Amino acid sequence: MDRKMLDHSYHRSRVDAQMGGGIAFILLMLALSFLVGDKFKLFQQGAENWTSTLLVWDTNTKSWMPVHATTISDWESGTGKPILTKEIHPRSFSLVVVLGSLVAAYFLYACARRQARLMRSVYDEDDSSAPYDRQWGELRVTFWGMFIVLLGTLFLFVM
Repeated sequence: MDRKMLDHSYHRSRVDAQMGGGIAFILLMLALSFLVGDKFKLFQQGAENWTSTLLVWDTNTKSWMPVHATTISDWESGTGKPILTKEIHPRSFSLVVVLGSLVAAYFLYACARRQARLMRSVYDEDDSSAPYDRQWGELRVTFWGMFIVLLGTLFLFVM
């Protein structure tokens, strides 16, 4: 192997690694959305911006409602049933997770774009010994597809 082929192979392996990293990141976010997504409810009615919110299950409306001081006493005195509660993180935590995920996805995209440019620059365009590679436009479609899947995962995460 000559120097050009080694450089080309190295940059191509980096592009493949960024694609694999993007897929692994999306799978991690998908797993987190199923495991701890119920604690990150950005659009929950009554959620606070900077402090955690305690929610109680309302059997009348069949939904989680924010707890108020009078709410617990009303439920405790009215029935003898146990009260189902859960705590959700502040909206600011949810925004940090969503924005951090989008920044991480853009970072992977920018790294792959740079590596693809370096991969394509090793050989001249009219060099007949250059191996076939997909153009950046074709690679970009893959990253945009992964970005759309990430957006769906984040939507699942905060809903």
